[in-house]
Amino acid sequence: MSTTASPSAHAPVSDRDVVLRAIRTQDADAVARIIDDAFAGIHDHHRFPRDFPSRESAAGVVDAFLAHPAIWGVVAERDGRVLGSNFLDERGPVRGVGPITVTRRRKRPASGGA
Repeated sequence: MSTTASPSAHAPVSDRDVVLRAIRTQDADAVARIIDDAFAGIHDHHRFPRDFPSRESAAGVVDAFLAHPAIWGVVAERDGRVLGSNFLDERGPVRGVGPITVTRRRKRPASGGA
């Protein structure tokens, strides 16, 4: 039984006005911004070192994930604006999930939190 899923095998899913769809290269800047903002807020609040020291480092991770055939991502969007993202890493026998992020500016009860 194969456990590999492909985002292209799934049509976008909509719940109310939030659409979940496969990430595209044109989403990279918005996703990197959301990752940077979400983690910076948590790390700065608790005063520990950031996982992503700059927006550029978050962008580097997003670009690397987008380019890798065994990592795929999904974005949540509303009205054409990216609200959050998640990645699934299928490179090895132990699978990885994340980073999972939701923009702090657009949070609503239906969209979760970061």
